[in-house]
Amino acid sequence: MVYSDYMTNTCTIRKNLGVDEDTLTIIWGEPETKRCFYYGETRYLRDKDGYGMVNGKHYLMDTKVSIGDMVDDQVVKVVDNIPEFDGSEALYDVITWN
Repeated sequence: MVYSDYMTNTCTIRKNLGVDEDTLTIIWGEPETKRCFYYGETRYLRDKDGYGMVNGKHYLMDTKVSIGDMVDDQVVKVVDNIPEFDGSEALYDVITWN
């Protein structure tokens, strides 16, 4: 099934290319604009002091994204694969939060 017809938004993806040895900062790739669908949610995450409430954002896209890459200037924290019925990877559910 072609999912890109249902992706009504655009997002900017920047790949994490590694760490610069001199400055110890992350090297980001060139920004790529891709079609996606996104929506927000509120999550309760437990930290060492108890819990914290953060605003997360889900991006559904057919472009492969890895943890540590950047989507719309936010670092990717979670990537879930949504497979097609034949087992191939059709969509990626990418989650970011502040």
